[in-house]
Amino acid sequence: MKLLFLLLSFLIFHNIMQAQILLTIDTVIVYNAIVVDNDSIIDEDEENGPQVLFNCNMKNICDSTVVLSLNTASLYLTYNYKGEVFSLELNPVLFYEKDNIEIESADSFDLDIDSYLFLGTKLFEYKKTEYMKILAQILPTISIIYKDNNIAFSSCGINMVTLHSLNE
Repeated sequence: MKLLFLLLSFLIFHNIMQAQILLTIDTVIVYNAIVVDNDSIIDEDEENGPQVLFNCNMKNICDSTVVLSLNTASLYLTYNYKGEVFSLELNPVLFYEKDNIEIESADSFDLDIDSYLFLGTKLFEYKKTEYMKILAQILPTISIIYKDNNIAFSSCGINMVTLHSLNE
């Protein structure tokens, strides 16, 4: 029900406010897509499935200053897998450090966000060592959605994906 409300409210605000901010996911760095099973090394991060770092850019494409109210904001990661929509709430550290961010006309703001893609979803399997097939299907569908009391917008694609293994 929460997801349905989020999607409906996003669609309403999307058409009104989308033209103010262009959210781009410049780079996605995927860690632990493939984990080498080594009982002599214990890495708790590997046990949580793939972790991603999103390097994002928010560009103000309107004529006036846009204020993002971080203290009332929600940030979500959504993706599709086999016809089902998955949504994860994101909690960037920046949201706890500042109340607002003002982005002047034609200026931009960089934001890095990290999250585990499958932890807390039915796609996560404890001790699974390979997520490449699932990642290949969900990466093209990934979107980051920002919403506060005044504005809502979503990302418009991913420019680059890098796979990184902590075992290397």
